[in-house]
Order: sequence, then C-alpha cells, then structure tokens
Amino acid sequence: MEETTRESALSRRDFILKGSTAAAVAVAGLSVLGAPAIVRGQNLNSNLNVGVIGTGSRGCYLTRILTAQSGVTISDVCDVYPPNLEAGKTDSKNEKVRAWEDWRKILEQKDVDAVVVAPPLFLHVPCSVASLDAGKHVYSEKSMGMNVKELNAMGAAVKAHPDKVYM
Repeated sequence: MEETTRESALSRRDFILKGSTAAAVAVAGLSVLGAPAIVRGQNLNSNLNVGVIGTGSRGCYLTRILTAQSGVTISDVCDVYPPNLEAGKTDSKNEKVRAWEDWRKILEQKDVDAVVVAPPLFLHVPCSVASLDAGKHVYSEKSMGMNVKELNAMGAAVKAHPDKVYM
C-alpha cells in the first residue's frame, strides 16, 4: 500500500475554493452562452418570459439578475405586500409587466415560460408543484420545503414533469 503525503493531497479548503470557483464560472458561462435558450430548446433569438412569485428582497434581487441577461423578460411579478409588488414592478424594467397579488394568476398566463419561486418558505412547495403542473420551468429558492413530506411531494412533481427544468 502506498503512503500518501499530506503535501500532495488537496486540502478541504482548496477543494471548496476551487469547486465554488468552477461552479461560479460554469453558471456565468451558461448565462453568457444563452442558458435561457437551452432551457427552452429554441434558438438564441428567442425571448424567455419569466414570472417572479414573491418580490421581497430576495425576489427583487433575482429579478435584477435576470433583467441583466439578454433574452430574458420579467413578464409578471407577484406579492401580497403592495410595497414589495411595486419594487418588483420597478426592478422588472418592463413597462408592460403584469402585477398580481395572487401567484396563481402568473400560472394562468400562457406566455410565461418559467417561474422564479421566492415567497415565504411555507409557499415554496405549493408554488413549485403548481408551476410544474402548469407547464412552467421552475427556479425555487432554498430551502425547498419545510419537511420530508413536502420534499417527497416536490420530488414526485419533478418526476411527473421530466420535460421541465426544476432548480
């Protein structure tokens, strides 16, 4: 059996640093290469219409990130708290953005391709499952659910919709 020296082994700190750097580069590369077009399976000239459920601080942060991507339009925003809803409308940078207090209204819109789920935690699973059932791609903020039962329901919904992306 060969003896491994500590000097040649990769430390945990280096592994995490290099791994997180590689992940960040991969994510940045996907956005530059047109990840929205890949998600839709269409050409790079297509536009991805995104609805944002929950436009509190995190939802607005994600909205600002998405509006910086070419080919992405925030078409709908939703929040029950009027100041957050107004902030979401402003951050969408879309004069024609539709604003809703009921998140289910976003799912009724046929032109919405994907949904960002960023409401309070107790709504993550219901919003994500309903979004998949409505034929939308889903990006859900962590934590995904509150307990194992919810996580199992989410897993079943993802398996039931293999043609949709769930992150």
